[in-house]
Amino acid sequence: MEVQAARSPSGSPSAAYPRWVILDSHCKRKNADPSVFTVDGDSTTVAAARTSTCHPIRASLFLQAPPVTSRVCIQIPEINHMRYAIVGGDNNHTTDRFVYNAGDAANDTPRPPSLSLLPPCFLSEEDGEMRSMFRSGAGPVHRFLDLSATGLLRRGEDEIVVAELSVVVSQDTQRQNVADIFMLRSGEWSTKRLLICRHDGGSWDLPSSWKTDTVVAVGDRLLCWVDLCLGLMFCNVFEDSPRLRYVPLPLDHCFGRISNRNVCVTVGGGTLKFVNIFPRCCCASKDPLICHASLHAYTIRSWTLSTDDMAWVMDGLIHSTELCATLNGYKNLPLVKLDFPAVSINEPHVICFRMSENYNELDDNKMWLIKVDMKSKTLQSVSPYPGGAPWQMLGRTSRVSDYLNYYQISSSDDDASNIQSRVVVDDEQIR
Repeated sequence: MEVQAARSPSGSPSAAYPRWVILDSHCKRKNADPSVFTVDGDSTTVAAARTSTCHPIRASLFLQAPPVTSRVCIQIPEINHMRYAIVGGDNNHTTDRFVYNAGDAANDTPRPPSLSLLPPCFLSEEDGEMRSMFRSGAGPVHRFLDLSATGLLRRGEDEIVVAELSVVVSQDTQRQNVADIFMLRSGEWSTKRLLICRHDGGSWDLPSSWKTDTVVAVGDRLLCWVDLCLGLMFCNVFEDSPRLRYVPLPLDHCFGRISNRNVCVTVGGGTLKFVNIFPRCCCASKDPLICHASLHAYTIRSWTLSTDDMAWVMDGLIHSTELCATLNGYKNLPLVKLDFPAVSINEPHVICFRMSENYNELDDNKMWLIKVDMKSKTLQSVSPYPGGAPWQMLGRTSRVSDYLNYYQISSSDDDASNIQSRVVVDDEQIR
């Protein structure tokens, strides 16, 4: 099998990867001649596996330093007509799910990246209403996972948990809203109904309006489901009898757009930070959205969650007027509202945003990605929007890139290293 390595994004094969990245929420898919393998990302990030129908599939990473987004690149043969998800149809459709592991280049015995096919998951007999959506009720029916409500947590080298949280109505006489967690642990899928308690020890009734916007891993024990209007639900998914712990978001202005706020992990992945952007009125109007004198005025406020007592502490505040001077230093940058905040995993005071000259038009040529230091209230970098789907979230922050660095990097995102890796597909090695 022929291998064609593409040039690395940095232009040099020895360039180190960023300590953290913002992963685009959608993969770049490419159909290819199965006899020729062309790497779209960096060749050292390539991992491969086989689908449930034995077709080869390869994944690579196109990694760039924030605020620019990075991307997962998927390559499959032209003969393999895949869909990203099967929502309905006959029960003989399958949905394959893979986990990409970056390996560990800094280990005493470096491990190359790998791609693993997860065990299939099916609807149970209790899911009668969902089973009836399919044309045939006979035989196992593959289950569809809500990606926005599904998280992954890794502990050690080989132990992983994949968990989806869903809000359902109980079938008892009380007909309450309850939380079910469908998860893969120790290689098996199972469903558990979880008790919900508040962070202060009291009980909490799950509202029907709960909608998970994102899931983040906190440390190596907790998954956190986030509703950007209501709050957070934590779960130690490695416990034998896991429970959900609810923590409300800070009482702050909320103007409906999910793009104005976000919850991210920082300080190496063990701390949570909430960022909120809201209009700033200059005339004390009851509705800042109709204050035409301050059409593009806004305030950014950030809070850090102390996991010891589950209390929010405000640690950052910046007004748009304070950014004007540094924004004016960049040619052609408009003074408009920011959206889609993403907090640096290594520097909690550094936040990336998207900037759009006209939010309603969403023109790629009038959009930028910027990185702001909330402590010094300065702009660190600016990059043109790379294109794609501008109405979608900026992406999820991840440390996957740092595991590919051969040397422990502590000073900069731009240090250099050399990485040797190989891709293994069953008994076939691609060098």
